[in-house]
Amino acid sequence: MPEPFAGARWWKFDFHTHTPASLDTPWSGIENEKERLSPEQWLLRFMEAQIDCVAVTDHNTADWIDSLKNAYSRLASERPAGFRPLCLFPGVELSVNGGFHLLAIFDPDATGRDVSDLIARVEYRGTPGRCDGVTRKSATEVVELVADLGALAIPAHVDQENGLLQTAGDTGQLALDANTVGQVIRRSEILAAEVVNRDWVEHQMCRDAGCAWTAVVGSDCHNFRRGVKPGDRFTWVKMGQPSMEGLRLALLDGAPLSVRRSDREGGDPNELPRLAIEALRVGNARRTGRGEALQVGFSPWMSVIVGGRGTGKSTLVEMLRLALDRASELPARLRDDFEQFARVAASRDDQGALLDETTVGVVYRKDSAYFRIHWRRGDASIEEWNGADNWSSSPGDVQGRFPIRILSQKQIFALAADTDALVRLVDDALPSEHAEHERRRRQMETRYLSLRGQIRELEARLADRTRVEGELADVKRQLAAFEAGGHEALLVEFQRFRRQERAIRNRREEMADAVKRLRGAAAEIEPSDVPAEEFPAQSAAAAEMLGLVRALAEKQGEMARRLMETADEAAGFLEQWRATANASEWVAAASANRQAYDALVERLAKEGVADPTSYGSLVQRRHALEREIHDLETLRTRVEQLKVQSTGVLGDLENDRTETSRVRTALLDSVLAGNRFVAMTIVPFGREARAAEPAFRRRVGRQDEHLQQDILAADGDSGILADLYSGLPADFDERVAAVRERVAAVKRDVGTIAAGGNVEARTKWFHNHVQALPPEQVDRFMCWWPEDGLRVQYRRSDAGQLVPIAQGSPGQKSAAILAFLLCHGDEPIVLDQPEDDLDNHLIYDLVVQQVRAGKQRRQVIVATHNPNIVVNGDAEMVIAMDHRAGQCRMLVEGSGCLQEPGVREEICRVMEGGRQAFERRYRRLLEDAGHA
Repeated sequence: MPEPFAGARWWKFDFHTHTPASLDTPWSGIENEKERLSPEQWLLRFMEAQIDCVAVTDHNTADWIDSLKNAYSRLASERPAGFRPLCLFPGVELSVNGGFHLLAIFDPDATGRDVSDLIARVEYRGTPGRCDGVTRKSATEVVELVADLGALAIPAHVDQENGLLQTAGDTGQLALDANTVGQVIRRSEILAAEVVNRDWVEHQMCRDAGCAWTAVVGSDCHNFRRGVKPGDRFTWVKMGQPSMEGLRLALLDGAPLSVRRSDREGGDPNELPRLAIEALRVGNARRTGRGEALQVGFSPWMSVIVGGRGTGKSTLVEMLRLALDRASELPARLRDDFEQFARVAASRDDQGALLDETTVGVVYRKDSAYFRIHWRRGDASIEEWNGADNWSSSPGDVQGRFPIRILSQKQIFALAADTDALVRLVDDALPSEHAEHERRRRQMETRYLSLRGQIRELEARLADRTRVEGELADVKRQLAAFEAGGHEALLVEFQRFRRQERAIRNRREEMADAVKRLRGAAAEIEPSDVPAEEFPAQSAAAAEMLGLVRALAEKQGEMARRLMETADEAAGFLEQWRATANASEWVAAASANRQAYDALVERLAKEGVADPTSYGSLVQRRHALEREIHDLETLRTRVEQLKVQSTGVLGDLENDRTETSRVRTALLDSVLAGNRFVAMTIVPFGREARAAEPAFRRRVGRQDEHLQQDILAADGDSGILADLYSGLPADFDERVAAVRERVAAVKRDVGTIAAGGNVEARTKWFHNHVQALPPEQVDRFMCWWPEDGLRVQYRRSDAGQLVPIAQGSPGQKSAAILAFLLCHGDEPIVLDQPEDDLDNHLIYDLVVQQVRAGKQRRQVIVATHNPNIVVNGDAEMVIAMDHRAGQCRMLVEGSGCLQEPGVREEICRVMEGGRQAFERRYRRLLEDAGHA
């Protein structure tokens, strides 16, 4: 039977589970053997759910860990129905000082004793299996202790009850002490946090602290019959084999490369490409496989072959070409090199790589069927796995039945000579900077539309200013009548005394309430009677304890008496204070003011003033209206600022649009630099009016054929767009300047018409249409710019002239050809050092990015000496080659997945820039690589 594929895969990891050891599960306390849940039943339930890794995290106890491990050993030997491999990660859910839960997850080799040791060290004070206590150690001390024991500290359900970042109700504020939260989120030992709600946004405090935790999720399963059950909620984790080292590296790497939540879109990340090479076996070749055959396993997604020069990287590629009969696909000028490789060496100095007894075998998977191709001395046979522990002969030719694309760098270069390829490839050949410009443009357009919306909203509020100013004038006239009679000072003083009276009364009532509460507290804590009859006198121990209980009661009674004494003292002070206050000068002054005020009221009443007390309310109204005027003035200033900002954003959008054309030009120049035969030129803002018409009509909301006289006539000779493109200069910079000026004029005309103005050059139908547009549509039009065009030219000879063509010559277009090849097709693709003659920028943008994006759809095998392809390409399998004792061999200790220490060490050893490539991908990786 074919062996499981090599390298890393995705494992279903449940980070948070409970057994009957957690006393809040329905299984806890069941004594009936038929009803209670056995460790075997628990394990089989997770196996049924297709879970690969389970962290056993009961509440503050390790009671079931060893039972589960023993039960798993029995199941593994008996292999009952439903059994599948399941890796147990011992752990615990700790109730931590500060009020939150923390998962501590140990290495699979750990035992219940290791977990119990942690629980003892953090000094949990509560019932094992419950959450009725917390650790005596502080939160930061608990995290440090977990890390010291080699375990992972993961805050549990941070967005839920008992979670580190839970919030209080709808306030958005932390429910826990902010200091505790801050101390925990700054701990570098914490690599991940359990987040239940996939749409939950990380708390601001966490972002401010620069916390880069990986969000994981577990089932937190307490019951197999209701609620969240095994398999409902888990995390995909990418590793070679489940281990603490692999888990730690995956969490460091984070999403989406090494961690994916089950509730995110994307399906099963282990979904296999339809076609894949599973393995290669080379026996008795001249420089490899002698004595012991060279056997190499490949990942169905991405495998990389690494090693120094002369270690056999290209040999593996050419052996695949030989066995899968792909020599005929080589360009004629490269076929001679391969024929020299694929022959029996005639002498010691001959370049032949084969011997008479050389054999090459390839295991190839098509969908779910496995085939084995045997090659020897030019003959090839095919076998198919029949599912009954053997292989049987299968008909057909190798080349026709087993699709594959094998390309060396030289071959890629030669493919560029295909003049039919360029037009189809040019868009794919542009690196990711174009996408970045598009993203930035959308952001600026959104910003402009938002600013314009704010301006309209504030201008609507400013329309109320006239009413406010009129009301203020009326209030001021009424106040003038009061102030002309000389009553202003008395009325102001009267209002001040009234406010002071309220403050004095509030303070006096607060003091009286405090006395009342003290007396109530004294009564509440008065000790109850000591039940002496419960402590028999004949028992010395009981008598001793009775004395201790009575001592407590006496102490409690003394506390109650002290509270009552404090209350009596405070009541006496309050009575004395009242007497002193009543005899104060302030009381006399307030009384005099009141008498003067009453006299004024009587006098004004005789003069026909109905409400002399309205003076204070008028003063308050005047102040409110003046504040409103001030606020409106602030709004007016804000509107002017927003207008300046919106104009600035439009200017930035215009500059960025021009910069996009320049970047596109620079990118094409970099791909075709030095090529004497092909010129690909960006035409900024397009070549002709007809191409720009659809986008223009979308922006003005007129996508039919109407308004041709204004937009673009049928013959293309008149209209806004005809004028825009008429007589534009050919020079890039001059063309850009001219288009920018003309587009600005078009936008001014549309803005004038939208505001109700008149532009004589436009028809009344165009005026009517634009003036009927919603303001938001006009704003969107202001962001419009014509798209770029592309001019491709070809020179047939060094002395010839450039003429328009749809394709170009080979040479510097190799990167574009490679980009096309990586983006199209589903057959396995094998690349031999594709980075040769490409700078690192293009390696990352064209090779790494597209390999990483496409390997889920098709298998990729790359022989390379560039560490960025290996590390940032996220290779699932690394095949390390070396030359020892005259033979090219695979280094077992340096081969495997990136999560394995030996593999990382080998990459850093043999590949220049390997350590920097790891730094680029993983946070704090050097600390991990240091002990690899």
